[in-house]
Amino acid sequence: MAGKLRVINEYNFTTDGAASVVEFTGLTSSNPYKLIITNLVSSSTTDVKPRIRVTKGGTAQTGSNYAYAGYYDYFHSGGSTTNNSSQTFFDMGIASGYSAASHTTERSWGLSIVDIFGLTDSSTYDWILYKNNFTNWQGNGYINYLGGFHKVASASDGIHFFNDKGANMDNGTVSLYEVLG
Repeated sequence: MAGKLRVINEYNFTTDGAASVVEFTGLTSSNPYKLIITNLVSSSTTDVKPRIRVTKGGTAQTGSNYAYAGYYDYFHSGGSTTNNSSQTFFDMGIASGYSAASHTTERSWGLSIVDIFGLTDSSTYDWILYKNNFTNWQGNGYINYLGGFHKVASASDGIHFFNDKGANMDNGTVSLYEVLG
């Protein structure tokens, strides 16, 4: 059946252990993939700024070959902004916003879905499309949509998910699925 999902791997920060990096490598299928992130919570000392890199030969690609653009909408204000960038990673477009002053998490991450295309194809770029939602400490809701590509046309074999702030992520789940078609 087209569009069916097959679990490739999953990491639960609560049961598998706090970590600042999760890698899913060894991917060989030419099918699209989905990375689904739920209920991610910051460490007790800093915020979480999640990022994604692709891996080639099992090594995260850190060069400035990531290009993306995004659209942000704020439920509480009706405003929107756009963001265009070239970085050494794909920016997820959100952060947990831990407040050292009040010792509280300022944002609660709900759900992120990342569609990944062309990952293992050596003749194309790796394309992604993200959809995120989260709330801030005042209960205001946010959504953002981002898309991008890795500007190197060569086969990738995995996803490197990490906290750009370096601290461990304590709660939540990161799951990688293959889209069967």
